Amino acid sequence: MSFAENIKRGWSLWRRSMGVVLKDKTLLIFPLISVLTTAVALGVLYVAIGQYAINFVLNISMVQMIDQAFILLAIFAYFSVIFITIVFNVALVGSTHMSMNERDTQFADGIKIAMKNVISILLWTLISGTVGVLFSILDQFRITSGLVRGLLGPLGPSYIFSSRFLIR
Repeated sequence: MSFAENIKRGWSLWRRSMGVVLKDKTLLIFPLISVLTTAVALGVLYVAIGQYAINFVLNISMVQMIDQAFILLAIFAYFSVIFITIVFNVALVGSTHMSMNERDTQFADGIKIAMKNVISILLWTLISGTVGVLFSILDQFRITSGLVRGLLGPLGPSYIFSSRFLIR
């Protein structure tokens, strides 16, 4: 496909997407709340890092215990951000699907779709979070990471996971 055809197809998709959003403005709530809840999760991590740095500088004798708590909090925040993103992606895709089928949607409809699949979302959070960490480790070896990301990249985005629920 040529560059011009790609631009034309992208423009067409954008116009259709905007048509759906203009018909059902509740769809805009999902990305907004996703960003806000992600900011809260990252804020918790930021506070933990700040507390860790203060304790390290003051050389408190409980540094080892603080290290373990910090690591656990960082892992929790990391997976929380991934979980939040996937939940709202599933909710958005589900609501968009309903809206495209001429059904009136509410914010709660999307959340219900996501909550019906919370176990699958938790499992996908663990998989995608673990793969993300592995990719970060592989980034130390630039060629290997690029090769792996090139081969597995299309399988990773949560929108593929989200669209799985449209077939149900």
